[in-house]
Amino acid sequence: MAATAEQLARSIAQDITETQARLDKWLENSRADLEGLEMRHEKALAEMVAERATLLARQAELKGKTDEGTRLSEQRQETLKAIEAEIARLKEKEADLPQELQVARAREKELQEMLASKRAALSELSSRQGDYINDLTRGVVMYKHLGLDFERADDNKLRLIFTQLDATNPSREFFFSVHIDEADRYRVEECDPTLDTAMVDGLVAELNQANDFAAFVKKMRRAFKATIKSN
Repeated sequence: MAATAEQLARSIAQDITETQARLDKWLENSRADLEGLEMRHEKALAEMVAERATLLARQAELKGKTDEGTRLSEQRQETLKAIEAEIARLKEKEADLPQELQVARAREKELQEMLASKRAALSELSSRQGDYINDLTRGVVMYKHLGLDFERADDNKLRLIFTQLDATNPSREFFFSVHIDEADRYRVEECDPTLDTAMVDGLVAELNQANDFAAFVKKMRRAFKATIKSN
């Protein structure tokens, strides 16, 4: 049973390591996306500023010719209107970019907080699982001292073996096997000595309803002990 506890501890440690790696990778990708968005924002902003300056210069040139009394042709008037419309569009787009960057930064903050929360949860889970493993190890030692041992049987079954029940033969073994079926319900098999089927079925039904395995083990022990008195 000690080996089983060690295997469980290693499995838990591996799960935590893998989860931490996935979280770190997630944050790394999120940061890369944000940096890419900031670079695109800066590049787009620079391009729009340059384009806007060119258009303003072109607008000033055309207007200058108007101020000098140059009569604009229909084509030049349409060009001037198009330039003014493009300047208005660029102003609107330029105003939207800071908002997009603000949204991206808010998303980064949200991801940072989420990561911190997950790391805290992992730390707490690791601590609880460590306590559970320690309690399980102490419980196994205590149960063996009181005449209860565990061993792994075939098909992922757990065999519980009682001794110290028969005062005339303390080393005599009373055992049964238990496993969890595909429906996630406990099943009892291999009962020796044989117990009353209806009684065992009733105890198993109580176990599946209350999920109190310790209470179930105590009742099975009493049932085995009762077979000695009846004999």
